[in-house]
Amino acid sequence: MFFLFLLALWIMFALFGSWIASAKGRSSLEGFVIGFLFGPLGCLIEALLPTLAYATPSPFHAVTITPEQAAEAEQEEERRRKYQFDRDMLIAERQAKLDAQRDAALELARKQADETRRQAWAWFNRVVIRFGWFRALPETAQPIVVGLAVALPVICVIVILFQPVKPEPSNETRSAPAPQIEQVDSDPPPPF
Repeated sequence: MFFLFLLALWIMFALFGSWIASAKGRSSLEGFVIGFLFGPLGCLIEALLPTLAYATPSPFHAVTITPEQAAEAEQEEERRRKYQFDRDMLIAERQAKLDAQRDAALELARKQADETRRQAWAWFNRVVIRFGWFRALPETAQPIVVGLAVALPVICVIVILFQPVKPEPSNETRSAPAPQIEQVDSDPPPPF
């Protein structure tokens, strides 16, 4: 087990050495080998090695373009602009269509919610407000009765949901304890 841990640790040092070497412009294989062979010391050695200069190509080369190539490039640029414009118009049309569909769905949902509220108010008005006993109550007691009528079912549901769960008795506690049998010696103890 310790050997596997040590091997994993040494592979980690090898990968770290490879990363250091590539960051310094050196060969990644060189960093991997040094890191694997020497562990943390190899990573330190790789970090202390000089950074190699990157070979950069010359920035500019003289390029000659013929008039036909220039005209072809101009046509290609015009095609690209037209394609981009057509693409943007298509995206705008699709977005407008999606916005219209979303607005229609929201309006339908709003109408359904208003209808549901209207039906609920009609039921409340028919069942609670127009019921005779409700009007017989004093004006200050009416909101209290309505609040209790609404809150009581909610409280019952909350109480039922948050009741502690009683654990079921295990098989050992269900069975009656085994009767204790006393052993009686037939021989009396010797006198002293």
